[in-house]
Amino acid sequence: MKIPPHIVQRYLPVLVVLFMGLALWSDQASFNDPSPKENGAREGSATKTPGGAQPSGFSEGSKNRASDETRMAIHHYNEGNGFLSRGDWQEAVRNYNMALRHDKHLHPVYINLSTAYLKGRQFDAAFKTLNTLKEMEPKSPHLYYNLACYHALQNHTDEALDALKQSVQLGYREFDAIRTDPDLASLRQTDAFKMWMNTLG
Repeated sequence: MKIPPHIVQRYLPVLVVLFMGLALWSDQASFNDPSPKENGAREGSATKTPGGAQPSGFSEGSKNRASDETRMAIHHYNEGNGFLSRGDWQEAVRNYNMALRHDKHLHPVYINLSTAYLKGRQFDAAFKTLNTLKEMEPKSPHLYYNLACYHALQNHTDEALDALKQSVQLGYREFDAIRTDPDLASLRQTDAFKMWMNTLG
């Protein structure tokens, strides 16, 4: 069936708006659960809107620019996740840093960036990244889980256990990861860890 040209002209603007709306929704939906983190940390669903709350008084143009920046941040974040899941921590770091250049308020990016640094044994960079997140999101259980990994990888077992306890107190419940994560291997050998794990059931 051939559609008359005047019908196409009448409804074309509506179709354009509809497709733009679907594209925007698709971009936001792609910002999913962060972590391909093999060493266990999961950010879960973000508690904050990607990009943070916009200050009141934004003009429509500045809102659109902020939205574009957030979409680019999410794109690089997802690219970083892909590289991290394939074991390419350097490309993961590059993409996560690009994401933060577009939007420094995407908290899951800091978790996975620290994970990538830990994979590359870039301990100073991992610690700095986690401290940056700590200033913004001091009650993130995944922050303290990664801090536990950071300390355990350097055989700071007392500090690692303290951070892990805090992670669990704040809601971390992936106990299988705690029992199997290779980054926590040095911690699991300690009597203090074994006694604490027994209290978790």
